[in-house]
Amino acid sequence: MSKSRRKKSEEELLSEAILKGTLTNEYGEPTKVLITLDDGDKRIISKVAEKKRREQARRFFQSDSPDSRGNFIQLIHEANDQLHKRSTIIETKKDKWTLLHDKYVMMLIPFADRTRKGLLVDIETRNPLNGADIAKRLNVTINAVQPILKALVKHGALLEVKAPKNQKHYQFNDDIFNMKGRSLLKDEHFTKIFQLTLSQILEKLSGNEIGLLRVLASRFHYQSYYLVDNPDIDLRQDKSLSFQQNFEKHGSALFEGLTFLSMSEIMRLAEIQHSNTLLDYMYRLRDAGAIHINERSNGLRGKKKRVKRFIRVNPNLMYRERGNLDQLLVKFMLADFDLFKFKGGEDQF
Repeated sequence: MSKSRRKKSEEELLSEAILKGTLTNEYGEPTKVLITLDDGDKRIISKVAEKKRREQARRFFQSDSPDSRGNFIQLIHEANDQLHKRSTIIETKKDKWTLLHDKYVMMLIPFADRTRKGLLVDIETRNPLNGADIAKRLNVTINAVQPILKALVKHGALLEVKAPKNQKHYQFNDDIFNMKGRSLLKDEHFTKIFQLTLSQILEKLSGNEIGLLRVLASRFHYQSYYLVDNPDIDLRQDKSLSFQQNFEKHGSALFEGLTFLSMSEIMRLAEIQHSNTLLDYMYRLRDAGAIHINERSNGLRGKKKRVKRFIRVNPNLMYRERGNLDQLLVKFMLADFDLFKFKGGEDQF
């Protein structure tokens, strides 16, 4: 009985709104909208209220966030990068893990629900996503999304979840993508990626540079955030003090223990064939706010010209340290100090 009465009142409400012209203002612009809630209830509310409702839904989804960057998804990787090591054990070249797979993984991270073991859900309604829903969020066709999901499942990035009506839902593999953090096994390391910051950065990106972010996630130093060949070395000269305290005491001398990655080495790690392609990807990531690039030339021209690029990921996007860096230190570390005395960073192409 209550259900039929509620339905009748909805119809009356809609008719009344149309008759009184309250769906539009005097200029004919829509000021109210008809929405359907998760329980099937229909309401007419102002556009301002609808915007506020959506924002509240988003904030609810991020309810346990440590700060405005959103919840994090913890990427577990071995010292040599667990996902890319998988490409060595795949039997056929067709199924090899590529930068395109990395791209799709990064695009799906904002939709992982931390309360349901990384289940892919709609950010507002928190309803599980099916294949068609995922296709929309990956900006691919329904026909194209099935091979993508099949590959991600085969490589172990996603797991299939049985759903009613012969549908399939998907969740991130908790062994690789952990939502709440877990104790690490021997030779395992972690990178925490903030979902909300990532979603904001993804709005500015569209190509395979998105996949490059996944590669860089396991290559930046856990204290300094620079891309290096030795990302797990402790740079502190005084082990009784924090890295921040060491930096305040010793300054840039702490970085002498790092071997910076050159663009040539990054190109090899990401399996990118052309240097111009990598440079294009890097500048897109920089413009989107995902990384900072400190460039230094030796001042020569022609074949003798060499450029050192020291690349640092945005700590508000991802971090590896147990505890956040002081933001004043973050800004200071981005300053242009002389890096030529440090090892690595010089391109070979």
